Formats: sequence, structure tokens, C-alpha cells
Amino acid sequence: MLIAQISDIHLSAPGQLTYGHVDTGAALKRVIAHINAGDRLPDMAVISGDLTNNGSEAEMRHARALLDGLACPYRVIPGNHDRRAVLARVFGPEHCPEGEGSFVNFVHETDPFHLFMLDTVDEGAPGGAFCERRAGWLSRRLAETAETPVMIFLHHPPLPLGLPETDADGFSGAKELGRIIAAHGNVQRICAGHIHLATQTMWQGVPVCTAPSTGMELTRDFAETGNASRFSKSKPGYLMHHLTPARQLVTHVIEVPGDATTYPFAPKG
Repeated sequence: MLIAQISDIHLSAPGQLTYGHVDTGAALKRVIAHINAGDRLPDMAVISGDLTNNGSEAEMRHARALLDGLACPYRVIPGNHDRRAVLARVFGPEHCPEGEGSFVNFVHETDPFHLFMLDTVDEGAPGGAFCERRAGWLSRRLAETAETPVMIFLHHPPLPLGLPETDADGFSGAKELGRIIAAHGNVQRICAGHIHLATQTMWQGVPVCTAPSTGMELTRDFAETGNASRFSKSKPGYLMHHLTPARQLVTHVIEVPGDATTYPFAPKG
């Protein structure tokens, strides 16, 4: 099993730079080309939110046009910069099935993992949300797949990770989400975005990883000053989740190089 995770694209309308500085369309094209050129195509790509910068129809259609260039199947979930109704309308049920209460919650069944797509958007707010309806859906579906290992994809990480703005955004209902995950033993990985950085930690006994943005890296705050985050342009990046032949789930952080030429690691002579 090989799952690519792309996150936090922040596309503007064609021909526009995001925040006046970043050609996010060009960055996404580089990520797609890198995935398509690999020696093995992913079984699935998951785009874990913030496809657009302002949630507009033009931005979303631009995202659809570019992501259709992936040579593998893909699924999308919303981020706080997206509007779920626009996302569902533009991508349709093939890529974005709507679940209960118009939330974009759905399960993609693969062998041996089931991929749970969890909508954590609270429209109009930057932070994550996990309400009673979403909790009911997740509890039922985890119980139905109790014998099957699960990866959960969501936009917002359910815990603070040391970035000023995204930590301040918060995650309403994170305690209930943690309770449900702890009550089921089949969640093997929680895969998020939102913070524009690749991080790894543990939460509720489950590894949590976040994907880098495809081209906008947020500043860290190790000194815990509380100062507002800024961003810098970065090489396009994504995650690759690989279930090895030894049945070990390994998450790779992929940075798209400027020069993709490969050379012998230990040349002789």
C-alpha cells in the first residue's frame, strides 16, 4: 500500500500569486509531476485540506484542473480556507463524497488499511471542530471495521504542536475525538495538515503526523514567544505513507528537488 498525502496548497485563481508572493499552482504542478514520475504510483492520493486560499469557485476549479493531472486516484477533504459546499460541487462524489449532515466524512476501503476521511472544518473559523454528529459517525464506522487497521486523514491536528497561530486556532472537541480513538484499537495513524510543516508525535497512543505545505512553510516558535507566525517560500513537499512488505507502516517526508538526477551512492573505482 502506498498513499501520497498532499496538503495546504492554498491555490489562488489562475495567474495570481498567493499573498502576492507564492506561485502555488506551479508548486502543485511540481508535486504532481514528482508523484507521477515515481517508480511506483501510489494506490491513492489524499489532499488533506486548504486546496484554495479563499474558498472561491475559481480557485477550486483551478485545483480540480491541476489535481486531475495525478496518474493515481485521489480524494479530497476540506480545510479551513475551503468551503465544503464548493469543494463537493467541484470535485463531485468520485473525489469528495458527502456524508451525514453535509460533512465530508467517508471511508475508502483498501487492503489492508481503511482510510477514514474526517471533516474537521468549522466554517468561518480557522480552528478544527469535532461535533456530536461527527463523533457519532466516527464511532459507528470504527466499530464496523474493528478488525481492520485504520488511517485517519483530517485537516486539523487535534493537539497543539508549537506554532503560534495554529495552536491558537484550537480544536473544539479534540477531547472527545481522543476518547473515541482510545476506545478503539484499530487506528494506526492520524494524518493531518494545517500547520504547513512535517511533524511527528504521539497522541492517545497513536502516531500523529502532519504534512508540509506544497510551497509555504510556517515559522516555528521554539522560544514560545507567542509572536505571530510568518511564512517562507519552500520547496514543494508532501508525505508518502508506505506499508512495507514487512507490514510496517512508514511515513516518508518528500521534498521535491530542483535536480532530480540520481547518482550512485558508493561509486567504485
